[in-house]
Amino acid sequence: MAVSWLVCVVVLGVAHAAVPCINPATGAVTTHNSTACPAPSQTFLQAGVNIYDVLWDAWQPSTSLGNSSTSIQALLDASAYGLELIRCFARPWAYTIDNTWLMMSAAEKEAYFSRSDAIIQAAEDLNLHLVPSLGYGCSQAEPCNPALVWNETYRTMVVNSSSLTRQSLFTYARDFVNRYKTSKAIAYWELGNEFNLQLDGCGLSKDPGDFFTTAEGMTFLRTYRDVVLLADSSRSINTGMAAPRSHAYHASQSPTGCINATIALDSADDTAAILTTYSEGFDFISLHYYGCRSGNSPYGWCNMSAAGPMARGDVDIFHVGLKVAAATDKVLYIGEYGATNKGSNDGYNVTDSQGYQYVMAAVGTIGEFQIPLSTLWAFECPSHADTPNWCLHPGKPSHQNSSYEVTEQLKLANIRLQQGPSAVFNETMTRVLLPITPQGPACLDGSPYALWYRMGRNRSKWIINMQGGGWSQTPFRTYQRSLTFLGSSNNSNRYFINDLGPQFEDFSQLFLPYCDGASFTGFQPDPVPVGNLPPEYPYPKPTPANATVYIRGRVNLAASLTYVQAHLLQGATVEELIVLGGSAGGLSTILHTDSIAEQLNATHVVGKPNAGYFLDYDGSPCNETISTNCNYTGLLKIMVDFHGSRDGLNKQCVAATKPSKVYQCMLAAYAEAHVQSDLFFEQSKFDHWQLWEEAGVPCVTEQEYNPPWKPAPTCSALDSQAIADYGQAFMAEASRAFNATGAHRGFFLTSCLVHGQNWHYASIDHVSLPSAFATWYYRRHTERTYVTNGFRWVEDFVLPRTDNPLACAPFEFTPWD
Repeated sequence: MAVSWLVCVVVLGVAHAAVPCINPATGAVTTHNSTACPAPSQTFLQAGVNIYDVLWDAWQPSTSLGNSSTSIQALLDASAYGLELIRCFARPWAYTIDNTWLMMSAAEKEAYFSRSDAIIQAAEDLNLHLVPSLGYGCSQAEPCNPALVWNETYRTMVVNSSSLTRQSLFTYARDFVNRYKTSKAIAYWELGNEFNLQLDGCGLSKDPGDFFTTAEGMTFLRTYRDVVLLADSSRSINTGMAAPRSHAYHASQSPTGCINATIALDSADDTAAILTTYSEGFDFISLHYYGCRSGNSPYGWCNMSAAGPMARGDVDIFHVGLKVAAATDKVLYIGEYGATNKGSNDGYNVTDSQGYQYVMAAVGTIGEFQIPLSTLWAFECPSHADTPNWCLHPGKPSHQNSSYEVTEQLKLANIRLQQGPSAVFNETMTRVLLPITPQGPACLDGSPYALWYRMGRNRSKWIINMQGGGWSQTPFRTYQRSLTFLGSSNNSNRYFINDLGPQFEDFSQLFLPYCDGASFTGFQPDPVPVGNLPPEYPYPKPTPANATVYIRGRVNLAASLTYVQAHLLQGATVEELIVLGGSAGGLSTILHTDSIAEQLNATHVVGKPNAGYFLDYDGSPCNETISTNCNYTGLLKIMVDFHGSRDGLNKQCVAATKPSKVYQCMLAAYAEAHVQSDLFFEQSKFDHWQLWEEAGVPCVTEQEYNPPWKPAPTCSALDSQAIADYGQAFMAEASRAFNATGAHRGFFLTSCLVHGQNWHYASIDHVSLPSAFATWYYRRHTERTYVTNGFRWVEDFVLPRTDNPLACAPFEFTPWD
């Protein structure tokens, strides 16, 4: 069936659908039959996720199947990825149905709630919004039917008001709602999971004793609704229903439904009609759907031979739901959709399966057609050790690639829900050439210094990226650098966008190209003659007789910040500032975060150096044919003198250091001790560049930046020992920062043989780098941090990892980094 007419109906009618509104004081979400929410409520549009088992620890207290720690970590990760709407199961019996709520003692109930309390409190502290699905946890009679405990049928629970199963369910719901109705973490309530799949004998059980009609089922649900409303009338209630079976309408019209009968497939109008019936007395149109290939028989419009999800009709039911929502003044909530577990390669572990393709099409439809509320199935699955293919997990190596793609699509969907269906990621930056003045900003070749900026929605929040790209420690190397994009604005017209995730999407950004050779520390007032210098390896020729260089790194930084103050802030105060950079830019971050904060008069400031912690380490005899920086510390001495870097280093460090040792303030370990701002280090214990360029380990020099580390056959026993010695030296030196008092320090330290951590794929113990940083950024000053490692995610291996190439993927260097 073509979907075009449905789209037309949606476009014309969706403006009349109800809107979800949240009360910011209570967290309660209700629906309103107008285009605007009444004050003080605000429109609430969210593309979220199911963490269906986040309360698992309460109703299945088996630590081998997840616990409060894994659940809270899942909430931290969801928050880091901007996934604020969380659907979860809240159940009145244990997973194995050992007992039900009526059978539990007061002490057992309190133990249950005490485990739930911690999760609900964490969600509230993280500003997440939960949709507890109260009751039965699955749609079929086995094994989730509590009626089995009482020797009752599903029908008895539905039609008999004296049913003990019903009493247990209703009592649990009332107790749960009363317990948590004052929590801001609760968005709205849901009455169990996919009850409609049992209607009219169409579930697994074909026993006539289990049979109940759609009318009887809806009467039961409205009775259940009234129990919840009596406890909490401030929130809307969802049925929790799946998309109707493909023959649900026709089955509802048959006296025996699916029992001993062949039922015709429904048309799109039939499906709309049964959806309307399912929503009577409720605030939402509820859908759970996994595409035409899901367990329910395909809808009549599904074209199973089509190649892609759109042509196959996988998302047509979304348009039917929008049509019904518009016609009934309700809110469409897609409570479940996602990759299936059909086979070992049809979930989030791959990016070329039909299941993955369906997810991407579904999320795209949600943003484009403004589906107000949705929760993707499923996020992290903390109770199952993240093993199912349908568990999205940014920190799990086998799932990372697709998880990154899906979370990016969810981010775009949420942007479109907030800003309109045509909104896109703003990746446009503006280039500004600073005017050339005597002793003013300039690149090494004398060309104008160029900065790049992008205004976000908030002028008071800024990300400043300091470009990396090594150093030019000697006059000869500085001249050679002036001929490249790292020393000339004539050779560079590129910029780097920093995507730190949805929580930072509204930040404005400033990109500072390098254009000098000493991490923005140097300044010489006049052009420096560098002519007729003898060649240095690997260059074969001397410098030209009339060669000069302009050393203005310190001025370039200060002038760029002055431009921001004069032209971009427009009177705004910088309330949040993140300074970051990779490699030499990471060292720049350590050196300059304090001074940048001082010049911008910023309030809340952090530095985020990636691969910027360079050791004071000379581990091998110098052999420049292997590593041109093997005398790293000695070269820094030359660089500080030649570039005039002293006044560009950390003032506190310089004041505390002997004049003959001031070059040490160019080393991360010395400089870091004097940095007053909070710092989050992203680093490898076995930094590839340092092992190659500083330590000169032969087998490392033969391995490209292509993880994982391959020790055989090239690494000798001496090589491996040199690598281990370096790692030990790194941990000894970094421990000073680990144990620093005063400013907050966070660490994401892997044992990968890489130079720089890949923002999207780096992970430690199933915690991704974006999640670790966002958790540190937003929780480090709070009373309840929900972090037990002191914000130190550390892999302390003796030798580099030889597995997991995706988690060890290197920093994404661009051609201009």
